[in-house]
Amino acid sequence: MLVLSLLTFSFPGLAQIANCKLLVDSSVTLINGHDNALIVKPGDTICLKKGTKSFLLLSYLHGKKDAPIVIQNLDGLVSIHGGTNYGVKFDSCSYVKFSGNKITTLQ
Repeated sequence: MLVLSLLTFSFPGLAQIANCKLLVDSSVTLINGHDNALIVKPGDTICLKKGTKSFLLLSYLHGKKDAPIVIQNLDGLVSIHGGTNYGVKFDSCSYVKFSGNKITTLQ
């Protein structure tokens, strides 16, 4: 499985306007709360940059009932073309909201 690092931003721009804690490049296929998403806390937003992924695995992300972790697209269409087993998979996550009007999953 290919795992690439996440990008964070500390300068003014699109990511801060959308209140993104993490801005995830289109080449990233794993967002893991134990590894590359350690800074994500309940109530934070993870933004997916536009582009195409073969799959997206979200693991060990834990929000709270009144402060879910939000995962949304930021700057355009996010297209996920299902791999051999899944397109999007949540593994050991709780209180996560997968949102966006421009995220598609294709089989």
